[in-house]
Amino acid sequence: MRGDNRREKGQGLLEYALIILLVAAVTGLALAVSGVSLRDVYERMLNALSGKTSPASCSVSAAQLANWQGLEGNWRGGIQPAVDGFQVCQLCAGMLGGYSGSDYVLDLSGVQVENVLPANNGFGVAFRAESGENGMSGYMFEIEQQNKTKPPVVSFTKWVNGVRVNPSLGEVELPMGYDWTTSPRIQIDVRGDTFTAYLDGKPILTVKDTTYKKGGVGVATKNGTTLRFKDITAQDPACQPVQQGSSPVATATPVPSPTVGKTFFPQPVETLPPGKQKP
Repeated sequence: MRGDNRREKGQGLLEYALIILLVAAVTGLALAVSGVSLRDVYERMLNALSGKTSPASCSVSAAQLANWQGLEGNWRGGIQPAVDGFQVCQLCAGMLGGYSGSDYVLDLSGVQVENVLPANNGFGVAFRAESGENGMSGYMFEIEQQNKTKPPVVSFTKWVNGVRVNPSLGEVELPMGYDWTTSPRIQIDVRGDTFTAYLDGKPILTVKDTTYKKGGVGVATKNGTTLRFKDITAQDPACQPVQQGSSPVATATPVPSPTVGKTFFPQPVETLPPGKQKP
């Protein structure tokens, strides 16, 4: 009898162990699918037990969250899922729901641009931005081309209640003939008061501003452009710094005391040579 009891107890312990292993495996698989690593969970548990603040996950992506929210204002629509990523119609915009941060590196991949009108072409990546009743407040990195006779221009702009502040925080012309419509890799390094934009791994423009400390990310198009992209990720710069290239093509300093103008994103912006400001 004692031997039978021991065997039953041993069998019961084995069954409990198998159940625990199965639960652990299912939990690990669920965390992996949601983009959270077991290491992150372990570190958060240790930090909670020790009274420390739990660190944020290294990165999030639109593919993980799959939650786009429309913007108020003059936009015609939002961002929709596509076969291989996402699509943005003409004069459409959306914010990635469920994410907000302070310092991060944004990576917009698989960009495919179709300019359906001969003018007002371009798109933008919003960061440290929030959507309110009157529109977006935050920052945006923009690539635009007024028409085929003009060179493309990249700029950092600031927005207040759906209105773009003029002049821009900084802008620079790209070389004439540069193809910005087919798969340029766009990265935006946002750290403290300094924002640096990269095209294909090379720094193109750096500006400084202290207005907005934290916010979400989004994508928008101008009136003459439709956009497809594979994904957009926001990564903690402490995890993996952005790939550095050569020195910036142009560096812009903040313009003192800009005023809110009436120029909206669908309208073209006057092109300024690097280092010069509007009178």
